[in-house]
Amino acid sequence: MHVLQIGTGDSQASAVTSALENWNLVKTVLGVYFDTTASNTGPHAGACVLIERRLRRLLLHFSSRHHVFEISLGDAVEFCIGPCNAPEILLSKRFKVARKNLDTNK
Repeated sequence: MHVLQIGTGDSQASAVTSALENWNLVKTVLGVYFDTTASNTGPHAGACVLIERRLRRLLLHFSSRHHVFEISLGDAVEFCIGPCNAPEILLSKRFKVARKNLDTNK
């Protein structure tokens, strides 16, 4: 994993396009999934626009705020380890306890 020293749209776009080129995935990318920060969504220097320019095509944009992702993650964990009725139990604590029982072959 590559850690960026600065989080500008340009540095993010450079890292993403470089990884796509290294992994030979440039032609297979159809969209980008991102949070809604200005460095990602800016109309001129946001990472999404710059990635599209560097790939020379439009991509589907899947924007999300982190709490929306947490809902999806919560649903996936609930599917794997069952529902929880106690709101004080944190998702990560439940997963830590239950992960030893998960069938990783599925």
